[in-house]
Amino acid sequence: MLWGAVLMCFNVYHVLPADSASFTGCKNVHYDLVFLLDTSYSVGKENFEKVRQWVANLVGTFDIGPDRTRVGVVSYSDKPHTEFNLGAYENIEDIKQAAASIRYRRGNTVTGEAIGYVTLNSFSQQAGGRPNDPNIQKVAILLTDGRSQDEVLPNATLAHSAGIRLFAVGVGDALKEELEEIASEPKSAHMFHVTDFNAIDKIRGILRQRLCQNVLCPNLKLEGSQYKLQNKASANIPGFDLMEQFHVKSIVGTKDGGFVRLGTMPIVQMTKDVFPQGLPDEYAFVATFKFRKASRREDWYIWQIIDKYGIPQVSIRLDGENKAVEYNAVGLRKDAVRTVFRNREVSGLFDRNWHKMALSIQSSSVSLYIDCELIETLPMEERENINIQGKTVIGKRLYDSVPIDFDLQRIVIYCDAKDAELESCCDLPSNPCQITLATQVPYLEISAPPQSPAEVDSAKSINCSCHKGVKGDHGLPGFQGARGPMGEPGQVGAHGPKGEKGEPGKISYASWKEGEKGVIGFPGSPNMEGIKGHKGDPGFRGQTGLPGLKGDKGDQGYPGEQGFRGVAGPPGVKGEQGQDGSHGAKGDRGLDGLPGKTGFPGEVGATGSPGIPGASGVKGEKRAAGDQPPIQSESGDKPLVAAAKSMLELQRQAAEHQEEI
Repeated sequence: MLWGAVLMCFNVYHVLPADSASFTGCKNVHYDLVFLLDTSYSVGKENFEKVRQWVANLVGTFDIGPDRTRVGVVSYSDKPHTEFNLGAYENIEDIKQAAASIRYRRGNTVTGEAIGYVTLNSFSQQAGGRPNDPNIQKVAILLTDGRSQDEVLPNATLAHSAGIRLFAVGVGDALKEELEEIASEPKSAHMFHVTDFNAIDKIRGILRQRLCQNVLCPNLKLEGSQYKLQNKASANIPGFDLMEQFHVKSIVGTKDGGFVRLGTMPIVQMTKDVFPQGLPDEYAFVATFKFRKASRREDWYIWQIIDKYGIPQVSIRLDGENKAVEYNAVGLRKDAVRTVFRNREVSGLFDRNWHKMALSIQSSSVSLYIDCELIETLPMEERENINIQGKTVIGKRLYDSVPIDFDLQRIVIYCDAKDAELESCCDLPSNPCQITLATQVPYLEISAPPQSPAEVDSAKSINCSCHKGVKGDHGLPGFQGARGPMGEPGQVGAHGPKGEKGEPGKISYASWKEGEKGVIGFPGSPNMEGIKGHKGDPGFRGQTGLPGLKGDKGDQGYPGEQGFRGVAGPPGVKGEQGQDGSHGAKGDRGLDGLPGKTGFPGEVGATGSPGIPGASGVKGEKRAAGDQPPIQSESGDKPLVAAAKSMLELQRQAAEHQEEI
């Protein structure tokens, strides 16, 4: 059989308003709240829907917000999974919608590992927790319908040492031993049990109240004569011992019988020193006292809290003239609310005998107990939290605040209203409880015939001395006495020496044969490889998951193939003229150009060297004077051109001649 569990975890802290009028109480206690929900096979889909609804209903009783209560959810079967962290949702409706979508995973129930996961992870700053706030108190609540498939004690102990207070709620056949291993001390205040999942919503109110009680209240140590304890001589109960808080015994001193006589001086303390975080929404007031001759007709307060302006916050009034008990408190919708008890049973309280009076103050009613008997229950309108910026007083007169003369043995406030009916009256000085020992022989009264006066007188004169008798035989063994209280835990012993390493075990498969498919077994050793089993049947189709987170940018893809050539676009706008480019390299020699125009005549050069004598010319013809033709060269050129050519020729010849030399 597989087992299931539901674990809720809380971080708790108290927020005080910034103004001087500090109103405290359960309405102002905020939490870091983590639900750890078992989604194993044993819970079942139908029952898990009830668990989802239970979570939503419980969340609806808190003040949700970033600076108030934060809520997160972790589900688990074989492994824990974070559904959403603390502070992911900032209002009740969003959290309820998220709770309705919690996945039912099925599988095994590994509760011990889940407790360890919550201890190490769920309240961290990374998960939205507030671990560095010194006012935070962490709380975990486990709901289980049976046995875990791993050890819960090691991780539960780790949670206790980390400051996490564990509540354990058992459903159906849950093991008491396992619940005790999980629950914090005192066990009676941290353990619950219901018959089935239909009943888990019935403990929602008391669970909500216990969460607040354990934040606001210290623990009282009670003896068996004061409280109806089950097989225990003493126990720790959340509450306040006002005798200790006010140091009454050290101030006034005690009388024979352990009580104090008040009336000589006022018994006053600052409220913030007595109730530093206020009172819970529901509580019980218990006092064992006795009127004195003058006080039984007075009108006075046995206990009252006032603010710094003298306005009563809560008070219990004893009206001696009208023989009535009255409870007053600050109202939520009006200035004050009150209930008055007045009947024949209440009148008996005002005699001069010891009495125990208890008031059970609940959310909508107040019950009066006198000498451990319920007298009456009356309705009560809604109350407001008290203002701790003021004073708390024990025993003062109504109209002038003068101390009242009365005897007081005990005055306490329990942080659970139902504790009023669990009070015992065996601690009353009149001792109404008769204790008879089973080993004591009952006293038998033997009657004798009456004697005449003469016989009585004569009897006085008779010497009735007797000899000592013989010692008798040993009597029969007496009955076995009651079992004594559990002793204090012993000190941790010293660490023993480390043992020698053992030989590795051997596994034999010689006689192994394949058998039929068995039921799912408990987890095996993590260091041992098992035999591969048969392929299991296909599981049920899971619910559609939430959208995944956006992934990282992918790698660059490969270049695509060249596409088809597109249609030519329209001509673009003419661009601006570009800047001049840099000078290019020197180019190759170009082709010879066309002859240029005839240049201007050059300057007359220097006289050259005498040329080689020319050949003798042909003797010319003689002409008559005035009839000579123009001189021409043999070539027919004009004289000047012919002279130039001759000059050039002479220079060429001279140059050739010079080279030959």
